[in-house]
Amino acid sequence: MIPQHDATQPEYPRPYEPARHDAIRPVAAQPPALSSAPDVMTFLDGLRRRWIMATLLGGTLGAIAAIAVYYLLAPYATAYTKLSVAYLEPKMWATPSAANDFKSVLTTTAAEINNKVVFNAALKNEAVKKLGLEKRESDPVQMIEDGLKVEYKENSELLTILFSHSDPQVALAVANAVRDAYFDTIVRQRQNARTNKVTELEKLYGDTVESLKNKKESLARIAQAAGFPDMSQWQIERTELNLRLRDERQKLTTVQLKVEEAKAALETFDASYKAWKERKEDKTSKTDAPKNDISAVVDSAMDSDARAKQIRDRLEARERLVAEYVRRGSDPRDYRKYNEDVATLKSQLDERRTELTDRVKTAIANQEKAEAAKAGTGGSPRVQDPVLVRAHLERQVTNYKTFEEKLRTQIEELSRQAAKVPVLGPDYDRLAAEIKRDEELINDIFRRQEQEKLETRARARVAPFPQGAELMKPDTKKQLLATVAAPFGVLFAVAAGLAWLECGKRRVRKAGEISRGLGIRVVGAVPRHTTTGTAGASLSKQLIGTNGESELEGTPVMESIDAIRAALLHEADSRSTRTVMITSATSGEGKTTLAAALAGSLARAGRKTLLLDGDLRRPTVHELFEVAPQPGFSEVLLNEVELNDAALETPIENLWILPAGQWDREVLLALSRDGLQGVIERMSEEFDFILIDSHPVLEATDALLIGRQVDAVLLSVLSDVSQMPRVYAAQQQMTNLGIRVLGAVVNAASPEEALTSPSAVPVMV
Repeated sequence: MIPQHDATQPEYPRPYEPARHDAIRPVAAQPPALSSAPDVMTFLDGLRRRWIMATLLGGTLGAIAAIAVYYLLAPYATAYTKLSVAYLEPKMWATPSAANDFKSVLTTTAAEINNKVVFNAALKNEAVKKLGLEKRESDPVQMIEDGLKVEYKENSELLTILFSHSDPQVALAVANAVRDAYFDTIVRQRQNARTNKVTELEKLYGDTVESLKNKKESLARIAQAAGFPDMSQWQIERTELNLRLRDERQKLTTVQLKVEEAKAALETFDASYKAWKERKEDKTSKTDAPKNDISAVVDSAMDSDARAKQIRDRLEARERLVAEYVRRGSDPRDYRKYNEDVATLKSQLDERRTELTDRVKTAIANQEKAEAAKAGTGGSPRVQDPVLVRAHLERQVTNYKTFEEKLRTQIEELSRQAAKVPVLGPDYDRLAAEIKRDEELINDIFRRQEQEKLETRARARVAPFPQGAELMKPDTKKQLLATVAAPFGVLFAVAAGLAWLECGKRRVRKAGEISRGLGIRVVGAVPRHTTTGTAGASLSKQLIGTNGESELEGTPVMESIDAIRAALLHEADSRSTRTVMITSATSGEGKTTLAAALAGSLARAGRKTLLLDGDLRRPTVHELFEVAPQPGFSEVLLNEVELNDAALETPIENLWILPAGQWDREVLLALSRDGLQGVIERMSEEFDFILIDSHPVLEATDALLIGRQVDAVLLSVLSDVSQMPRVYAAQQQMTNLGIRVLGAVVNAASPEEALTSPSAVPVMV
């Protein structure tokens, strides 16, 4: 009978009913073992697993790398030749100057050497032609450019040309050819350019002299046509007339100023005299306030004074400029000079006003003294009569005007004389100016010509050393170091790469990684076992035994299997778990061995047990018990054979096996249509426990189809073989389909883990 579940127990999917999938399960986060990066111990463990492959592969590749590096880094032959670059440019005429940047000279020289014009010229060298580089190299110019190097030190006058090549003869020939080509194409070209410059200056000098001669002849013809065969006499007369005119005009300007000053003095005298009379009348009329003030007389004098008027005009002009700058919003520093001029002119105007004020006061005082003398009331006898003073001032004005007219007459006469001197015309002046310019140009050309002639005798700034190119001692240190380091580097890279790839697989090392890292309960751990007994006997056969008794009775392996059996018996008592599927994530993880061992252990415990080979694609249970593979589970599933006819009794008491049978697509369709449910019901009526060895979960859907019809599933994990991402994926696939996973059993675990395995403790899932 099928065991009934207790109503008080939690509801689980019934053993023969499909699990319900109506609830949507939330997507769980990645467990720590998959989300965290591999640690150092994981990396070292991966290296431990792959050290043989790493040693063989790394050693082979390292040897190949050492040979390749030795030949690839073989030092080329390097030829060198030196040039001398003078710090000061050699000069014959001028003093050498060190103002130029010597580093720039070195850089420019190096760039001139390292250019394709020099390379092409070097390839035409006879010594280079004999080497046949055109046939040996696809691009000889590029070959020279790649191998050539120009070195120099900033404070040294030596410049080194280096050329490297695998052939020492080529290195020597090309180094010498490049040096010679540089002097032929660059240095000699400069010398030729200087010689050509001298030739051009000589030609220019001759052309300019001839042009000057023609211009002088043209000038002579113009003078002769004008009636001045003696041009020097004409120039003297014309110069004298111009000088006399200039002197007379300067005198006229001075006399005109005198006339203005005399008029101003006369007007000042009249104004002061008038002011004196008014003051006198005010006194006689006993009036407290005078009718006129001295300032009015001074203002009148300032208005008529020529010098004051000139200062005032200049002051007004400067003030207008300052006002314009202010209107534009300019910086005061821009018109600071004009402000200073305004201040100076104002000071001059004040000084002139003070001077005129003193004159007016003096004139008034003189008038008062003169009046007092006439009235017999005292006064100085030296005071002049105002009438006489005014007459004197009038005579000065008249005399200055007469002298002015005389000067005007003389200027007019000199102007008439100058007009009589004939003018030779603009052509004459133009030719005279051109002759003067050409004479200066001829002197300059002659001086430059002589200078360049001397400079052609100066030595070149860059000069070669007497000896030719020499070979440098090859430096093999780099080659040897690289040859020694290459195999170690390759070995390290290969080992690190293989270890990293192994880390990426995240193989199971310990049982604790399953529980702590993946969150999957570990039901038990089976320790590693060294094969003993019959030679070649597998662990599965040793666990079962040919005579029905295990060859490993009393060993840690059997103790671990029996501990897992105890957990299954507890499950059967508490949860009616009688149909258990043993599977794995992938093949080769010990699921068949675990299923056979548990089946044998349950049988020895007195439980009637059926071991069903559910791995229809790769069945192995029949090989373990050495029986025919069919008929079996496939035929029972298709109702072609009865269960009692297909189940086979084994040498172990209470243990029956059901081989896989002949698998085809019809069997798979029967599994998909839940054809397994009736088969398991019939099996449950005959057996206490049914252990199903199924196909790996991740390789086909067979395990998922069978797992939906069983009570629980045990996941087999093999230490150092199983990969945690795949174990977790298998567990998730079954959990998502509602399949109850009791937990994992870790095979080939360490003895310590087997002793501390939680399998002896009842599993509450």
